[in-house]
Amino acid sequence: MTAAIDTLRAAQDIRHTGQHSTVSEEKLRSWGYLGIGYPPADWASAWTIIRARVVTAVDALREELSLATNDDSESE
Repeated sequence: MTAAIDTLRAAQDIRHTGQHSTVSEEKLRSWGYLGIGYPPADWASAWTIIRARVVTAVDALREELSLATNDDSESE
């Protein structure tokens, strides 16, 4: 779950870089965390990668939460 949350935080940081003219080093590292250099050579490709990583992270969190919920209901 930690990796999925880190991925979502990186995506949020990347969104921040598009919204503000000044970008901190921490925010720029988020691009690297997702495997994309900044500034990306191909923005369309960069957003495709970001979307794919976010979907994977959300799916992982959903699965973990589903397992936790099922474990809780079985113990009742």
